[in-house]
Amino acid sequence: MPAQKLRFILPFILLITTALFSQVNPIEETEDNDKKVEELGYFIETSIHESNNEGYISKFDLDDFGKKITKMTNDDKEQYFFSQGFLKGLLEGIDEYPKKLSAHVENGGYYDFISYRYESEAKTYYMLFRFFSEESGVNYHDYRVVDNNGEFKFSDLYIYLSGEHLSDTFSRMYMTALPKNKLAKFLKGDYFGDYEKFTEAVNLNRSGKPAKAYKVLNSIKGELANEKFLLLIKIQISYQLDDESYIAAIEELKEKHNNDPTMYLTLVDYYILKEEYDRAFDLIDNLQIETNDDFLYYMKGNVEFLSDDYESASNYYAYIIENYPDFFQGYAGYLIATTKQQKYDDAITVLNKLVELEYDKDAIIEYLEEDDETGINVLEDLVKSDAYKTWKG
Repeated sequence: MPAQKLRFILPFILLITTALFSQVNPIEETEDNDKKVEELGYFIETSIHESNNEGYISKFDLDDFGKKITKMTNDDKEQYFFSQGFLKGLLEGIDEYPKKLSAHVENGGYYDFISYRYESEAKTYYMLFRFFSEESGVNYHDYRVVDNNGEFKFSDLYIYLSGEHLSDTFSRMYMTALPKNKLAKFLKGDYFGDYEKFTEAVNLNRSGKPAKAYKVLNSIKGELANEKFLLLIKIQISYQLDDESYIAAIEELKEKHNNDPTMYLTLVDYYILKEEYDRAFDLIDNLQIETNDDFLYYMKGNVEFLSDDYESASNYYAYIIENYPDFFQGYAGYLIATTKQQKYDDAITVLNKLVELEYDKDAIIEYLEEDDETGINVLEDLVKSDAYKTWKG
């Protein structure tokens, strides 16, 4: 899909980034700069699609990125050699990040440049990418553009599902690596003790003890307890436990960050779990307004299907089929929704389209006729229909 120049979308990003990046050289909004940003966005997209990790890294302003990671100690001369050693090791492996994105694309995922915008107060451009994979669903990455000696690059990206900048994620790794006596110098009072608890919880979860990790996180009561990254990690850990803990963790996030559009993706799952489908749909609608991303019709179709509105669901899936013809999940959703309505002729039309797109007919038949892991085939009625038997031959 062609990127569109957007104005005044995602204003919450401005609130986060203006203070963080005010020292960066300003970029003016001009037609030439518009073109440069668009070229940069498509270069990044192509680099991920072609597994060109060197190309991706060549557009990453690692010096500026590194300063953000160690920002807490940048003015402390005693920590200079430690911070530089940490950054050297970390940045030597930074190409693992685009490698992981490329691996998802190779396995059927998407990484698409969908829009860019100019923020006048921050005096720079931002580029929005959609990241979709079967494992994590829809996510968005918001890149900040910088002028590096006349060349446009990016210095950081805000990741919706993690609720923070990539530099902030790495900065916590840096803080964890600091000796405790040094960390105590920069984190004062209760915050230091709470951060130690947070580190303990992360280590417990990594060692396969999510219940203990969740208990430790719940014991944090100070300022850190309200920070978005901690609440999101609590949600990730509680997901491994039970629905009650998971819902409680999401409700805490909802209470403390209810007006943050980057939380919409997480809260959609919450309302689906509670079977409040109208509220889940409204959140997706709000997110679509913020991102101007028509791919979210796929999520709308899923929610309408769960609410048993199969006609609306099939209409949304039909849009996805038309506009994202290589996205198989759109066809799958349409087939199931039309089967629920007993519109078998409509389903056959889509099956013919898949064959025209050179999908293997035998593989399609196997997909249609096999049971899922629970022993159920949601397309059974289609498979039993005369229309299908004629199509199968």
